[in-house]
Amino acid sequence: MTEIKYIGKCLVVETNGNEKKKILVVGDMHLGYEESLGIGGVKLGKNVFNESVEYIDNVIDKVGKTGEKGKRLDDVRGVMGINSGNGMSDEYADEINNIIEKNNIGVGSCGVDEIVLLGDVKQEFGEITKNERENIVKFLNWADEKMRGKGKIIIVKGNHDAILWPILRGKERVEVVDKYIIGGVLFIHGDKKIKEIEDKKVEVVVMGHWHPIAEISEEKGVKRERYKCFLHGKQKGKEWIIVPSFSEQRYGKDIRDTDFDKVFGLRSEKFNAFVVSDKELDVLDFGELGKIGN
Repeated sequence: MTEIKYIGKCLVVETNGNEKKKILVVGDMHLGYEESLGIGGVKLGKNVFNESVEYIDNVIDKVGKTGEKGKRLDDVRGVMGINSGNGMSDEYADEINNIIEKNNIGVGSCGVDEIVLLGDVKQEFGEITKNERENIVKFLNWADEKMRGKGKIIIVKGNHDAILWPILRGKERVEVVDKYIIGGVLFIHGDKKIKEIEDKKVEVVVMGHWHPIAEISEEKGVKRERYKCFLHGKQKGKEWIIVPSFSEQRYGKDIRDTDFDKVFGLRSEKFNAFVVSDKELDVLDFGELGKIGN
């Protein structure tokens, strides 16, 4: 059975069976978008990239604090009675290994086995800007280090990602694919329907691209607020999850005002909206999208 958790703007998919993995899913990042806005005369703060990394870092840390597999180095120190400020020299190596084995602690893991980026990692269609190159390389290096060189980063190509290969030279733990299937879960960008969706072995379809939001009014006809949201529902014998865009600059729109229904033959208003809260990394169930904002 596949377990799904919403943590802020990110999704955690935990597969079971022969391919048991904990996968962090990040929607459309559009790295470099701030540069394209700058060219148009709109200047954004230089901290956009750093804030994005810090956000995902907090998500991974939250995942890592749940379950034995995700226990972190601080927990090992606690088991050993070692202060966090003390160094971990070679003299502790044997003792650490014994404790890891005894307590089943995954020190080599941050709690995440893989990171799946659901496409549109970059912004520009036909070129690679300096900002895109620098930020994508920095992000991939950071993610690899965060997973201690033991995890895999999978980029499911989006319609903005036609030119990626020059950035990825030497990135052995980064895979670029058109779709990714593991443990009955199909990850796609979502800009088009693909034949693998009809595969009977696929139980869950996870996609980005549509940048879903929920529009909520405090009182009828008075002040409408827009919130990023996950859309989650069961239709046509499968479980469907649409992940919000990670980029704050590419906020999103109500999926009912898009061609989503035509592309996938689904009823978007029947999806449940899980709204991303401004508070910490909370996500709130607001019920059926079709009943929100009416």
